Amino acid sequence: LKEIIPQKRGSVRLTFHMDEGRSLLLGALARLDFVSGRPYQFTVFVSENVKLHRTRIEKASRICQEWAGDKLKPPVDARRYQELLPWKSTRFELTGTGWDESCVDIVFPGLGWVAITGCRDCVVEAHAPEGVEVTQREPLMPYEAKWTGVKYRGFPGWYKIKGRSTRGFESGKKRYNIKGRF
Repeated sequence: LKEIIPQKRGSVRLTFHMDEGRSLLLGALARLDFVSGRPYQFTVFVSENVKLHRTRIEKASRICQEWAGDKLKPPVDARRYQELLPWKSTRFELTGTGWDESCVDIVFPGLGWVAITGCRDCVVEAHAPEGVEVTQREPLMPYEAKWTGVKYRGFPGWYKIKGRSTRGFESGKKRYNIKGRF
């Protein structure tokens, strides 16, 4: 439980540019696939201990299996990840309201949420362990996508913030010392 409850002041919010066919892994606890549509931005609100990773949809299951408990946390070990299987998928058909505000939040109860920002229609599919009811709601923080200022570096935990690469949440001191909103 300590791994998914924020331990530091303020929430972590990172924005990922998502193309069709991409998947966003929230640790090895949940996954959000961008099935179809024009490029969108996914702003993730989770604990600083949840490792995030963007990959192709066809690789997502294999990466979860191989990296669970190591590069993707929580859960803290691969055995616990196996106990959480099988996952249930929930499909959402969305219509974006533009690049200035998110159209919807996809909520993973007990873990966090993802705000979806973009134009036109898109289809996303959320995957979570059975018994976890993934839902959508009106955006809680609809304008955060344009304020995060963080770019993903391609490896769980590595981000580029205001031009400087950082190990992200493991050495968060560097991230918290940079002025501006995250």
